Amino acid sequence: QLARQQLSLILPTLLVCAMATDESSPAGTAAADVPLDVEGSFAQVGKGAMQTCALLSGSLVWLIQAWCFVLPIFAVSNPSLEVDSCETFVSQMHHGGCAVGDIMADGDEACSLGAASWHFGHPSESLAAEWNLVCDRRLLKPLVNSAFFTGVLVGNALLAPLPDLLGRAASVLVTGVLVAASSAFCAVAASFEAFVVGRFSMGVFGAVVNASAWLFSCEFLGPGEATRAMRFMSVFWAMGAVTLVPCAMLLHQWRSLIWLHTLLIVASILPFALACLYGLDTPAWLASRGDARRFHHVMSMTAWANGRTYNPAVLSADPAKIVADSVNTGATAGGEASPEQSAIGFKSVLCSCPMGLYTAAFCLAFSSCSLGYYGLSLNSKNLGNNAYSSLTLTALVEVPGVLLAPPLADHPRIGRRLSLVGSLAAAGGCCLLAQALPSSSYGPTIIATVGKAFSTAAYVVVFVHSAEVYPASVRGFALGVLSTASRLTGIAAPMVVALPPPMPLVVIGVFLLCTSPLLLVLPETLATSAREIESSSGSATGSNAVPNSIPPATVGASQLGGKRYGRLEEEWDEEIEISQVHIADAPAC
Repeated sequence: QLARQQLSLILPTLLVCAMATDESSPAGTAAADVPLDVEGSFAQVGKGAMQTCALLSGSLVWLIQAWCFVLPIFAVSNPSLEVDSCETFVSQMHHGGCAVGDIMADGDEACSLGAASWHFGHPSESLAAEWNLVCDRRLLKPLVNSAFFTGVLVGNALLAPLPDLLGRAASVLVTGVLVAASSAFCAVAASFEAFVVGRFSMGVFGAVVNASAWLFSCEFLGPGEATRAMRFMSVFWAMGAVTLVPCAMLLHQWRSLIWLHTLLIVASILPFALACLYGLDTPAWLASRGDARRFHHVMSMTAWANGRTYNPAVLSADPAKIVADSVNTGATAGGEASPEQSAIGFKSVLCSCPMGLYTAAFCLAFSSCSLGYYGLSLNSKNLGNNAYSSLTLTALVEVPGVLLAPPLADHPRIGRRLSLVGSLAAAGGCCLLAQALPSSSYGPTIIATVGKAFSTAAYVVVFVHSAEVYPASVRGFALGVLSTASRLTGIAAPMVVALPPPMPLVVIGVFLLCTSPLLLVLPETLATSAREIESSSGSATGSNAVPNSIPPATVGASQLGGKRYGRLEEEWDEEIEISQVHIADAPAC
């Protein structure tokens, strides 16, 4: 009831924001030039209960959303075919004998000429049995996940600006309700076609839920906490796949399993309904819109939850100057910016140099991570003889990958770029090595799971790396663009896994090894010294060459010396101003 009430309040805002996305009405697309000190405010309120609640809320969303792509492993599992008559059995065409009550697997044994007569042993356990997705119709089963990833592609393409327009919390709430409705539609689907439509709808809105929840948790933790947020949330994502296994073992009927997923989706978005009810959103997003009133309200609530005090007067001696500066720069207190600032926003992600080149490289990186991660996850059913144990193993191996990524990404001699390239290359090498080993041994399973760990590490790094390159005002849009690119390989992943062994591992391995060297064009956002930052700045502003380190357009050099560079600190006002100047002066691609 609370979610429905909040949805009725937020949908009008959604329509207004959707009508305000053209060039002449750029509300929310760029940072207003207002003196809102995010770093200084977080220094006042400290770290405590509010940040913990924000991190747990986003992580819970990821835990439940992880079910979306692994649930079909059980819902669309191969049905058991029970022999009911041996009159049509031809022994010369099949190995072994025939006995009434024997269980056959879907394949040539059950579908070829001369096979025994059979029926589905447990029709309600798998939708493949309910809708006869066997024999010549078994090629339709990959459409379940392909439709989901196609929906994610469409959702990222059409709804990418939603977190930047509505805000992080409101975006999670609205799209989360729609994901739950789509899941309920799948649970009551009367045909396979209707089920595929429901999966497509889940993908459309689920893409925004994941991105918005990540931005909410990451930005609420404060500057420099991107790595910790991604590590924590990635562990919850892995645990989501693990928690599905006992639920699938207890609930044998696929419709019951989907209804359980629907209820969990509703439960996971309730914290965001409360956030919308109390007017809470991330300080970084509010600062990028120049919304001083809500910004100070959120920081006051954070200070109260953390047992601290918040005094805006310490940050700005003259609070009226905030409103005056907003008017002088063409922005209102509500966050409306000038058309010039709007042009700097979304367009620069795709059409400025070197930002456009970075976006193209990140699209390739997300595509590689998507094929490696989802391909190896869905391929778990081909590893071993038990789907439950195989999925549990491939899910648990993500935890070492999540723990491995931060030390590599924060190492001064490795950084984000080399961690990403090395992890993808290692995952591709493991895939090729696994298919080269004898299939009768445990070697392929072990090596493939190690490759899954490296692909998980690459996913963790690429999320943090990309978030550090783009400013807060366009970060949601940029993440949507990158996720759109990743869905192209996500759509292909179920088709690749459906190939006969060992082709799935060969295709994944070759793709990762071929694309990983191309990612060396990305900037390194782990700055180890102010001198390196300053030198890269001079070379970047004088030419179109790709710098080895991100220039001071992203952060003040004087604030970096000797510190570990966990960036997401571009919410600082001076960083936003400098980045806009650099992007505005850059030549078009």
